[in-house]
Amino acid sequence: MKTPQPVLPYQVSVKLPNGVERKFDDLMSHEDEIAHVHKDLIAPFKKPWCQKWFGDVSFEYLLRLFGKITINQHGLYSSTCEVIGPALYIGASVFDHACSPNAVCITKNGKSISIRAIANIESFSDVRICYVGPQDTDGRKKELKVHYHFDCKCQLCEDEVRDSLMSSVKCPKYSNVGDKETKNDPFPHCVPIKTGKCVKCGTITSNETLAKYQSLKTAITIDSDDLNYAEWLIEAHTIFHPYDTTYHEFAQKCTRNMKFLMARGHEQDEDTYISLNMVMVIYVQKYFGKYDPIRAQIYFLCSDNLFQCVPETPESLQLAIQFLAQGLEVFEVSHGVDHPQFKIMKQKLDMLKVA
Repeated sequence: MKTPQPVLPYQVSVKLPNGVERKFDDLMSHEDEIAHVHKDLIAPFKKPWCQKWFGDVSFEYLLRLFGKITINQHGLYSSTCEVIGPALYIGASVFDHACSPNAVCITKNGKSISIRAIANIESFSDVRICYVGPQDTDGRKKELKVHYHFDCKCQLCEDEVRDSLMSSVKCPKYSNVGDKETKNDPFPHCVPIKTGKCVKCGTITSNETLAKYQSLKTAITIDSDDLNYAEWLIEAHTIFHPYDTTYHEFAQKCTRNMKFLMARGHEQDEDTYISLNMVMVIYVQKYFGKYDPIRAQIYFLCSDNLFQCVPETPESLQLAIQFLAQGLEVFEVSHGVDHPQFKIMKQKLDMLKVA
């Protein structure tokens, strides 16, 4: 009796919803770009021992194989949305990139993958996913160029105003960002560092404020593993606008540290703790689509932060319930109600409502 032979990657074919059959050979490889950019990484492919180990193949074959795998792979996640590692899916590799995607790739059991729409899509050819993680335009364009070998010129990458808000301070005329103005843009009085001028009212910010922003941003970035929370927190609240990326990252680190201290019996200022969680929520609501999983991730994080607030107060509990419900609303679309993580979070919400 013959032993069944394994199916090799290049023998796999997948029939797409549009009726087209896709094979491993159809995947893009970008050999020329990889050979130019990743010279050190592919150097072993030129060695006789390496070519022999793979079955007496050529350098060109290994380079092409490497390109097809690294360029077309997706992230693999556990049922609790924890990263397992990369994986190659012939069918899912067909989708093009968009910095503002209308679909997401979801794995729920550490193996199978599904593509779920997070916006209205007219046809299969219009499906777009995002190849990179959340970052500013310069970061996205650089990563797309280095790892995927193309220059992105999408609407998001051409939106200079949006990108400028990611490095911004509060308008001196309207410094109380708690005074929301409109539903579409609750905090319109924002001063990009690039211009020093409020995008809403035109008020000019002093050079002193801009210098303080740069100094604080540098300190937070350099000393990210040993933050002087008490020293910087008041200044950060005074200067940073909620749309600023550094402020968002700083808020995550501060709440993580404060939660750690509360768990060990050290009382923290409740108003400050709540406001930092609000900063994170405002940021993702500004920059990520209504059903983008990044939103759910922050909603769940902030809900957990506030649920563990010590001492627990009616305000922190109410916000914890609100953020968890908002996260589930996103997750229902992006991951589906049958996803294990949705069920876990739904049980948690039911428990919080009873508390």
